[in-house]
Amino acid sequence: MADTRGGAACDDDLRAFPWRICLAGGWLDQPWVSQLHAGPVIVVNVRPHPAFKTRSGLATSTRALGIELWGTRAGGTPPRDVTPERLARLLFNVENPVGCAYVSGSQDALGLMLPGVNRLDYAGGFWPERIERVESEASVAWLERVLRLVPMPARPAGYDPLVRKNLSADGVRRLAAASEQAWTAIRTRDAPMLGAALTRTMAAWRELLPETVPTGSDELVAPYAQRHHGCLFSGAGGGFLLVVTEEADEVACGFAVEITREHPHKELRREQRAPWQELGQVQAQPPQQPQMTPSRTAGAMQLHAEAGGGGPGGAQDQEQLSGHAALSDNLGRLLTALCVGMQLFVVASRCRWAWFGAFWPSPHAD
Repeated sequence: MADTRGGAACDDDLRAFPWRICLAGGWLDQPWVSQLHAGPVIVVNVRPHPAFKTRSGLATSTRALGIELWGTRAGGTPPRDVTPERLARLLFNVENPVGCAYVSGSQDALGLMLPGVNRLDYAGGFWPERIERVESEASVAWLERVLRLVPMPARPAGYDPLVRKNLSADGVRRLAAASEQAWTAIRTRDAPMLGAALTRTMAAWRELLPETVPTGSDELVAPYAQRHHGCLFSGAGGGFLLVVTEEADEVACGFAVEITREHPHKELRREQRAPWQELGQVQAQPPQQPQMTPSRTAGAMQLHAEAGGGGPGGAQDQEQLSGHAALSDNLGRLLTALCVGMQLFVVASRCRWAWFGAFWPSPHAD
């Protein structure tokens, strides 16, 4: 059986780099798509969360290269005197050296380096012709409130989303239109419109590249699609379900994310230097009064150890750091398993009652 759990990120990995969510328009950063019709990709740069995992559409392979390039696990950061777009170009070039067989889309590097919520306009090239950022703090804070991520099975090892292609200019036009709708919804803070845009994006993916939408996913998605404004998988093959809702507490197994506001150098320093607190007390908050995350727990203890572990508990801190990393890994896998189990239980219950009703007529039937 293929392993679809994905790898939960440990504390050390969490504090090492921001993460990227593709909110709409995915695949338009590939020239063989945007050559058929130009359109935007909407990317969101977010701070670490213990539930994040690999093979889930969060640009983790590009992120791993960035961690290595700037040595962020050892306390390094991207240079603060280089613009985020320039940093993204450097990361993109490292990932795609001259002569490589497959060129990864630039939305991964840009989404990891550009703070906040950004629109990347592609028109047949590897790099966007225009980049626009959401400048309104009210819109960014609103998106944090209405967006929830629900853990889903990660894509299996060896997965290839390009096995089947049904590319057409009309299909790409529909994908671009859905992304335009998402951008308008964020700027006007319209949750029903944003949900509809995500749902339309998933329909366009299914039309253009059928393997990007996991087989048998409809039953898992249905409870969220029916109750909330709309949803979309975090990437090709699954990983997380992005749910747009105005009833955040009603999203089963859903969690919030915190969107970045500053240059990646400052964001990483924030993660590495912030004091630590008890594991598990993680919730998105405005940047003025941030709550501490497990990533900061590991960051403070690791920096304390690298500085010589002055004061009591140097070895104890290292032992506690290892324990936190293992606990974070286990919690991520357990959360995914519980959510999938609950969703399958709902599906099974529906099938059971449908079968019961077929053989036991209602007493109110004519």
